[in-house]
Amino acid sequence: MRARILTPVLLACALAMTVPAPVAAQQKLVTTLSTIEQTLWKGWQAHDPAPFQKHLLDNVVNIDEGGLTVGKAAYLTGLKDHPCDVKSFSMSDWAAREVAAGVAILTYKAAQDATCDGQKRPASVLVSSVYVQKNGTWMSAAYHESPAPGGSGM
Repeated sequence: MRARILTPVLLACALAMTVPAPVAAQQKLVTTLSTIEQTLWKGWQAHDPAPFQKHLLDNVVNIDEGGLTVGKAAYLTGLKDHPCDVKSFSMSDWAAREVAAGVAILTYKAAQDATCDGQKRPASVLVSSVYVQKNGTWMSAAYHESPAPGGSGM
C-alpha cells in the first residue's frame, strides 16, 4: 500500500525537480538581455556611442518616435547629430523568449522623460527588441517602441 502511495509522490518530486532548469534559463535570458538594454538606454541618456558600438549589429533596425533607422552607422550618426535630452527613464515588466536557437525577443515597458529635436517623447512606451547571438554574445538586431496605450509614464 505504501508503495502505491509513495511511487506517485516520488515521481511528482522528480518531475518538479526538472522544471526549474527551463525557468532558470529563462530568467538568465531576461537578466542578460535586460542588462544590455539598460546599458543602451544609459548610453542614449549620456550621448555615449560606446554601448551602441558594442551591442548593435551592423545591420540593426531601429523604429521609434524619431522614425526608422537602418544600420549601426546611421544610428550612431543620429545619436551624435540629434542628441536627446533624457532627464530620466525606468523600465519594467521584462519578458524574454528564445524563438529560435540564438534568436530572442525581449519585451518591456519604459517610462521616460525625454525630448528629442524639440519634441517631447511619449512618457510611456512599449518596447520589443530582437537579439541574436554572434560569436557567443547577444547583439541587438532590431528595436521597436510604441507609445503605451493610456500610459502617462512616470
